[in-house]
Amino acid sequence: MISRRQNVNWGLGRLFSFILRVLRAFKRNQGLLLSGAVAYNTLLSIVPMSTLALIVLSHFIEEEQLFYTLSSYFEMLIPGYAATLTDQVRIFLEHRKVVGMIGILCILFFSSIAFMVLENAMSVIFSHRVRIERRHFLISVIIPYVYILLIGLAILLVSFLIGAIETLENRHLTILGLILSLGGTSRVVLYVLGILGEVPMLTSIYLVMPVVRSKFYHALIGGITATFL
Repeated sequence: MISRRQNVNWGLGRLFSFILRVLRAFKRNQGLLLSGAVAYNTLLSIVPMSTLALIVLSHFIEEEQLFYTLSSYFEMLIPGYAATLTDQVRIFLEHRKVVGMIGILCILFFSSIAFMVLENAMSVIFSHRVRIERRHFLISVIIPYVYILLIGLAILLVSFLIGAIETLENRHLTILGLILSLGGTSRVVLYVLGILGEVPMLTSIYLVMPVVRSKFYHALIGGITATFL
């Protein structure tokens, strides 16, 4: 009994020590400033990134289906502001013919700025482990657009799935004599796919964004923790 109590006290002591080290490191790395910069620039990038994705994806699938998928994920990311952001993207798309080449270049730049700031924040956090050789400038430029491409492909795939599921929503399933309605299935599927997709995306961020070499299971723990939070 005494040994078990000692183990519990030892475990609680290690947990408290770990939390204390995390808070000290968060303060030392100016965590509030970095997280504020990432959050602000993410909001700044959402509309141009969504616009860029919809301009391309609208050639493969109906715009309304894309807007439905996008607004659902906006509601998950920024509750209460999904309608406003969706309306801004819709207005921009309605006038996309008058944007011009300079406008497209601005969209490309601002859609990637969140990933650039995130990479800089990671470099500050991992500054004590940065290798002597720096990451090539072109790689840092390309990484945001690779993420934008992957996000666009994910939106396209989810939109196709939701379109297929919506055709089944008016039907009913009979299991062991119980009649189950499939109404509202698309919302559930959107939510589940959003959560499942967030884990590998955040895991990849912990693997790719830091200049230092990260272990996969460390990145996976970070991705799962960030998704849970």
